[in-house]
Amino acid sequence: MGGVMKSYHLNFILSLSLLIFLSCIGEPTPVQETSPLTQYPLSIGNSWEYQRIAQFTNFRPDSIRNRVRDTLDFTRINVTIPGMKELQSNKTAFILQEKSMISPGTGIGSESYYTQDSYGLYLDAQMGKSIILPKNANTKIRFMELHFRDINGLLTKLHIPQHVTAATSSDSIKLYNPPLKVLLYPLAPGKLWLYRAGDIPFQITKKIDNRETVTIRAGNFTADVVRLLYDLDNDGVWDPEIDIRDYYSSPGLIKRSILFRDLVVTDMNLSELGLVDYSEVSELINYDIQ
Repeated sequence: MGGVMKSYHLNFILSLSLLIFLSCIGEPTPVQETSPLTQYPLSIGNSWEYQRIAQFTNFRPDSIRNRVRDTLDFTRINVTIPGMKELQSNKTAFILQEKSMISPGTGIGSESYYTQDSYGLYLDAQMGKSIILPKNANTKIRFMELHFRDINGLLTKLHIPQHVTAATSSDSIKLYNPPLKVLLYPLAPGKLWLYRAGDIPFQITKKIDNRETVTIRAGNFTADVVRLLYDLDNDGVWDPEIDIRDYYSSPGLIKRSILFRDLVVTDMNLSELGLVDYSEVSELINYDIQ
């Protein structure tokens, strides 16, 4: 009897161990990254892969769901540095080539041109096509008294930095003079700097809100949270309807979140139908950097 019980217990322990082992297959150990970003990893051959999820949410009333498509939009984004490009004044910039896979075998390409020194990271130029989301069903969008055919028009209007998933509309290179200051080194909570003004009718300011631990598919990272602040109506107050945050850690940009609150949905005659929010999140899922 004792031998039978010992055999039973041994079989139970072996079975439990096998179940635990099998449950771990296919689940890689997350990267434990504790170092914040000091310099953006600009080296030829570096690559990043992101997963982007975009959707309309919080329909008011619920009946406008059929007028604004709320189907989740999943996009895989591949970013690589294939080489360098000479821009104006003999300046040489790193090429960040971005390809968004809208569907199997279908993608949209864009390029950003970056330089970097001990003071910061700069966007010197960009070129590309916008990400095309599903069209609305005979509706338009009004946001802070501005009218758009669809969400792409709003994304373009706000001049969101191109890397990752920006909306641009030109096949030619757009040069920035002076370059746009994407990051101000060293990164530290509380830092505030002007990102863009002059060539657009409103200003965009960046602020490092805080440093926090971020858990995503690529691992666990200590990240500086950089918020983009907008004043579309130039009233001296940051617009709370716009919430855009970039998360930077040692691999570079690891996450971007975009939230537009209280979009007004109208018919083609601009008659109001209801309200909706728009949410977009891009997260790093793989990377290979030097």
